[in-house]
Amino acid sequence: MKRLGLAIILGSVAAFSQAGLIDNFTQGSYDTGLLTTGSNFQWVNAANVPGGVRAHYFEIESNDIGDDGRARTFLGPGIFSVTSGAGVDVYAEIGYGFNTGSASPNLPLNLDFSGTPIFSLDVRSTDVAVPYTVILGSTTLGLSAQRNGFLPGAVTPSMNAVATLDFSGESFLNDVDFIFIAFDPVVGGDFSITKIQTVPEPGTIAGVGLALAAFARRRKKA
Repeated sequence: MKRLGLAIILGSVAAFSQAGLIDNFTQGSYDTGLLTTGSNFQWVNAANVPGGVRAHYFEIESNDIGDDGRARTFLGPGIFSVTSGAGVDVYAEIGYGFNTGSASPNLPLNLDFSGTPIFSLDVRSTDVAVPYTVILGSTTLGLSAQRNGFLPGAVTPSMNAVATLDFSGESFLNDVDFIFIAFDPVVGGDFSITKIQTVPEPGTIAGVGLALAAFARRRKKA
């Protein structure tokens, strides 16, 4: 029974570490190519993301230097990146819960984030801080919530940087039907991310760790 108890606690820790993975960009490649103007909307099949479809939108909002100013969104194995040349202002979105061909969420995901209310992005690189917005919503309940934040600036791949937004307290987290993420970097700004997930509140993780430590101490005394 003692081993079973330890297995239960370890299983809980493992569940916390894995819970809420939304996208690690290992499936569903996407590349706008180098653009100087206009916008691009694509839906990409990716079996490992919620709903099996990732919606992408990319727009060049302004370009002060014409054909010499270019920008690109690229999604390759394990990385989602946006790059823009000097004088080019871009905007990028990623969405989940969208059927192919739809610009509005219409593919209910029925995700439960009630135990993992912290929305987390693993940031691979930035040159300056990048404003971003996350919207979670339930079409079933007609509810949604928005949070705004910044990807940290001057990030390099070796830094293991993370950006988080806290959705705790929202009443619909046990029935999230769509996820919308928008990035609005400064003119000429670049960034890349490697993972999107939801994680437990820090107090929850600490509580599990303390329970495991207490269990280990009891085993030693036995």
